[in-house]
Amino acid sequence: GLGRVTERRPPFAVTVEGGRTTRVEIGVVRSASISGQVRMFDSWNGEAETGTASVLVGLGKGKETPAGVRGLADVLVEATNGEYSLARYTTSRGDFDFSGLPPGRWVVSIYPEGLPHYYFVEADEVTLEVGPGDDVHVVFRILPRRRHINMLDEGEIKLERR
Repeated sequence: GLGRVTERRPPFAVTVEGGRTTRVEIGVVRSASISGQVRMFDSWNGEAETGTASVLVGLGKGKETPAGVRGLADVLVEATNGEYSLARYTTSRGDFDFSGLPPGRWVVSIYPEGLPHYYFVEADEVTLEVGPGDDVHVVFRILPRRRHINMLDEGEIKLERR
């Protein structure tokens, strides 16, 4: 039915012998979903670029986006549980959605190849335990890479009159 998935991945192998009836039970559970956003921050006050920070989980849908933060379009997001592997590109607002998933352990990853120059992904994957009927929301943060600028204060400036 709607909102349900099989406990095991189809197809199911069934052996039927001539003249006999074979009973097949197919277990179903409520499906789960994983949705989220890829958000690009114009500035940040973080320390080092370790890439080990955890992805924000459970912020919920419909939260206000702070100033200086925008969704990033056309980023490839993948969800896999070892049996299923699904991929989506983010929308123009940076949103993605995987629905109708079987419950279990899911790894959600983004591919940073298309990110703007001088930005990095705080953490490019997160592992989630998703239960029947769960709707988990994930936010991947894209942060500006710290750049150092050296100013040289040498030499002299000469003005020429013409």
